[in-house]
Amino acid sequence: MDADLLKECADPSLRPAVIEQFIDQAGSADPLAISVTSDGRRILVPRPRSPEEAMAIVRNYVGKAVVRVGLTQYPAASA
Repeated sequence: MDADLLKECADPSLRPAVIEQFIDQAGSADPLAISVTSDGRRILVPRPRSPEEAMAIVRNYVGKAVVRVGLTQYPAASA
């Protein structure tokens, strides 16, 4: 997700409480959270201790499984 896309899709009328509720329901409290699913099964991955470790895990699985990252569990994709 890039800053230009965020700016283009931003809705100034959206209240922070709505975003917080979304993260509570669909996201994670951990900004380094990673979930990996393949063939409908969750793959347990070690909790990254740094952004660099998180990126290494994402790179290992992206393109081979569904990888979701960060507070909102946004889907990762290969670039």
